[in-house]
Amino acid sequence: MKSMRYIITRPDLQEGSLRLLKYLEGTFPQSGPAHFVDDRGQEHAVQVDRDRGRIWGLGGFFMPSTWVSMMCCT
Repeated sequence: MKSMRYIITRPDLQEGSLRLLKYLEGTFPQSGPAHFVDDRGQEHAVQVDRDRGRIWGLGGFFMPSTWVSMMCCT
C-alpha cells in the first residue's frame, strides 16, 4: 500500500472529491473503482474518473481525523 500526501482544498471538501493531479496519475492509471484506507484502517470506496480528472466518493473520508494523511490502494 502506498502512502500519499495531498493538500485538500475547500472545493475538494465541498464536493467530496480530489483533483487527479499530475503526480497522482501513475497511482491511478485507469478509471474505475478504488479504495482509500484511512489512518484507522477503514476502507472508503471511491471512483476514479480520469476523463474528468477527479476521484469521487470521498465525502465520508473527509472527516477531521483523516485530514492528516491518507493511504490509497487500487
